[in-house]
Amino acid sequence: MSLSPDHTVVLTTSGDVFTFGLNRFAQLGYTLDSPVAKDEPIQSVPRRVVGALKKEVVLGAAASRTHTAVFTADSLYTWGTNKGQLGYPAAGSPTQVMPRKVTSIVWPIMMLTATENATCVLLASKDVLVLQGEAYIRIAFPLARFPSKMQAYRPPQVSSKPNIDKIASCGTTFAALSSLGDVFTFSLDLAGGADSPSAASSSSARAAPKPQRIWSLRRNFTAVTDFGVGLDGSIILCTLSGHVFVRTKKFEASSLGKASGSATPPSSSRHIGSSSSSSSGWKFSRVPYLQRCIKVAANSTGAFAAIRSDVPLRPIEVEGPTLSENLLGVLPYWRRVGPLGAKVGSRRRKDVDEDNEDDGDLGVERDVEVALRMLRVLDKWDASWEQPLGGSDVVLVAGSLALPVHRLVLAARSPVLARQLESSDSATIDCSPFTLLLLVHYLYSDDLPAIWDSRVGSALRARHPTPLALDIARTKAELQSLAVALSLPLLAQSLLFHVKTPPAPSLSAALQAADPDAADLVLELEDREVPCHSVVLRARCSFFATFFDDADWSSERREGKVVRFDLKHIRADVMDVVLKHLYLDAGVELFDQISQWFLTLGEGSWMLIVYSNRPLDGRRVHRLCVADPCGRERALARQAQAHLLGRPAQLWCVLLHSQVL
Repeated sequence: MSLSPDHTVVLTTSGDVFTFGLNRFAQLGYTLDSPVAKDEPIQSVPRRVVGALKKEVVLGAAASRTHTAVFTADSLYTWGTNKGQLGYPAAGSPTQVMPRKVTSIVWPIMMLTATENATCVLLASKDVLVLQGEAYIRIAFPLARFPSKMQAYRPPQVSSKPNIDKIASCGTTFAALSSLGDVFTFSLDLAGGADSPSAASSSSARAAPKPQRIWSLRRNFTAVTDFGVGLDGSIILCTLSGHVFVRTKKFEASSLGKASGSATPPSSSRHIGSSSSSSSGWKFSRVPYLQRCIKVAANSTGAFAAIRSDVPLRPIEVEGPTLSENLLGVLPYWRRVGPLGAKVGSRRRKDVDEDNEDDGDLGVERDVEVALRMLRVLDKWDASWEQPLGGSDVVLVAGSLALPVHRLVLAARSPVLARQLESSDSATIDCSPFTLLLLVHYLYSDDLPAIWDSRVGSALRARHPTPLALDIARTKAELQSLAVALSLPLLAQSLLFHVKTPPAPSLSAALQAADPDAADLVLELEDREVPCHSVVLRARCSFFATFFDDADWSSERREGKVVRFDLKHIRADVMDVVLKHLYLDAGVELFDQISQWFLTLGEGSWMLIVYSNRPLDGRRVHRLCVADPCGRERALARQAQAHLLGRPAQLWCVLLHSQVL
């Protein structure tokens, strides 16, 4: 679409041209019925332009007050009142009603712009031609930033030669944007002299105006990405950084700054504007309160416009501790021997399905490190480690080792252990202490180091201080017996192989099917109460762990064996999403069924915000709106660096206090 003060040109996807508006200067491309006396010739509804364009596919158009120009893949067509800007003699056809081909332009065209007295063409060769005074003028832009005798060396494979990418015009001012991000302007003097139509010669080339560089690239983010030309030589442009600048005359910029309360732009954003007048008469001023702009425009009446893009949010990727990692962290002895090595830490969730050639080697290193960690536990074990810490409430005994564990995890994983622990706070396991540690590791993490794998076993024997004390064959035999005795079929199946074969995961399903009567925590939500298990919540959420580590806090809220937790500011449907992640280790797929994104808050001071990178009803969440107690809406332009129940904001949930916004 192209607009002029009096008419509009519309292009369809099929390449047809439609015009409507005033036809005083024959700029519509067809004749109208004779108007009533004193009425203007106006086409009120769009009408197709045919004639020479009937079988052509039009690619672009430009319109001025007096004429219209369009181009196809290999031709330029013009029509309207001929002042020498149509590309053919005005003496023979002062008014061109139907589209006519310009035979002097035989090169492919990329872009057009038009004023009442000139038509400017950007060719596919990146040359700029101006049709004026029945001739064409080739414009030479000073694209190089070095003097002519000092040319910079540019290897062809490194960078290409700068060129013109866009042209625009209004009145007598023409502007061009280079591929480097510089902006040039030039003017056509129509008052007389060599550039006036009356002085036009019949030659195909005339004296060309010298373009002025009005915006020069200082830093990469100051490169111009789009611009528009407005009234009396004013120019609006946007930079790579998304900021908008307007070039006006100095007295206009001064009055504009006083009216808007804006300060003088910093020196880094001041650029000298210049056209045919003195460069000291122009000034660039930054438009306040505009960021992330990608397109700008101006018109001949003095108006400006800018299009701003929304905040690009990165897709949410679930990283961080998994359910098994968190459960291992609540074992009293697990953290006492130091963290796992950085190179052998557990795999991220996003890497599970990726084809990684080094995954086998990393798995071996991980198994060796975990096995050595267990051996260090046995070497450093003392009586203080048998104290019930981290919510442990039962003990597993193997020889001289009394291992504090959690009744819920053992009962959920093994029905045999569930029956044994119904009436007792301890259970004796017939195995070595090292085998017991391996068994507990499997019950809490769905995995265990395959020390019977020759790769793991050989490395373990080489790195253990007393390799003779490590009986790998006996350990595997004990694990096989325990897998059968404790009804652990998935573990028994994985032990049938001589190489590492991870057991099929069953931890999350076992916790989900845990006995509700075993719940020792009740979440009091807005619309209902939800029974939970403290071992899972304190393992997965530092928020809950902080409270449970305080014995006074637990004792004051304990009713029998149950601790009641007041979360009445959160609805049950919201907390269900959180609990599914905590118990099932679910990721962003939790939000596939969520239909309510923005939560209405009452007078409470807490607010819940839900993040998602999944489309919902054909849209994505680009902006998160919350309401404070005063009822005002605020938009979060980036992800909040806060935590919901101790979980990172990059996951999906954030619990914020209104005062921090």
